[in-house]
Amino acid sequence: MIHDDVHVVHARAAGLDVHKTQATATVRLCSGSGDPVIETRQFSALPNGLDGLVS
Repeated sequence: MIHDDVHVVHARAAGLDVHKTQATATVRLCSGSGDPVIETRQFSALPNGLDGLVS
Protein backbone atom coordinates (compact mmCIF):
# COMPACT_ATOMS: atom_id res chain seq x y z
CA MET A 1 0.00 0.00 0.00
CA ILE A 2 1.28 3.47 -0.92
CA HIS A 3 0.34 6.29 1.44
CA ASP A 4 1.10 10.00 1.62
CA ASP A 5 -0.72 12.95 3.16
CA VAL A 6 -3.32 13.10 0.38
CA HIS A 7 -3.60 9.70 -1.33
CA VAL A 8 -3.89 6.06 -0.36
CA VAL A 9 -3.31 3.55 -3.17
CA HIS A 10 -3.85 -0.09 -2.32
CA ALA A 11 -1.78 -2.64 -4.24
CA ARG A 12 -4.89 -4.78 -4.83
CA ALA A 13 -8.47 -3.60 -5.12
CA ALA A 14 -11.74 -5.03 -6.43
CA GLY A 15 -15.23 -3.74 -7.06
CA LEU A 16 -18.54 -5.42 -7.77
CA ASP A 17 -21.53 -3.70 -9.42
CA VAL A 18 -24.67 -5.83 -9.11
CA HIS A 19 -27.84 -5.23 -11.12
CA LYS A 20 -31.02 -7.20 -11.67
CA THR A 21 -29.77 -9.04 -14.77
CA GLN A 22 -25.97 -8.81 -14.54
CA ALA A 23 -22.98 -8.30 -12.27
CA THR A 24 -19.77 -6.54 -13.28
CA ALA A 25 -16.51 -7.26 -11.45
CA THR A 26 -13.31 -5.21 -11.75
CA VAL A 27 -9.91 -6.03 -10.23
CA ARG A 28 -6.88 -3.71 -10.13
CA LEU A 29 -3.41 -5.05 -9.34
CA CYS A 30 -0.50 -2.62 -8.90
CA SER A 31 3.07 -3.81 -9.14
CA GLY A 32 6.12 -1.88 -8.02
CA SER A 33 6.79 -0.66 -11.54
CA GLY A 34 4.63 0.19 -14.52
CA ASP A 35 0.94 0.76 -14.92
CA PRO A 36 -1.62 -1.20 -12.90
CA VAL A 37 -3.32 -4.21 -14.47
CA ILE A 38 -7.08 -3.69 -14.61
CA GLU A 39 -9.49 -6.48 -15.61
CA THR A 40 -13.27 -6.12 -15.90
CA ARG A 41 -15.71 -8.96 -16.55
CA GLN A 42 -19.48 -9.13 -16.77
CA PHE A 43 -21.55 -12.05 -15.52
CA SER A 44 -25.20 -12.99 -15.86
CA ALA A 45 -27.26 -12.74 -12.67
CA LEU A 46 -28.65 -16.21 -13.38
CA PRO A 47 -27.17 -19.16 -11.44
CA ASN A 48 -24.74 -20.22 -14.21
CA GLY A 49 -23.35 -16.69 -14.47
CA LEU A 50 -22.97 -16.34 -10.72
CA ASP A 51 -21.10 -19.67 -10.63
CA GLY A 52 -18.65 -18.12 -13.12
CA LEU A 53 -18.21 -15.10 -10.88
CA VAL A 54 -17.33 -17.31 -7.91
CA SER A 55 -14.73 -19.40 -9.76
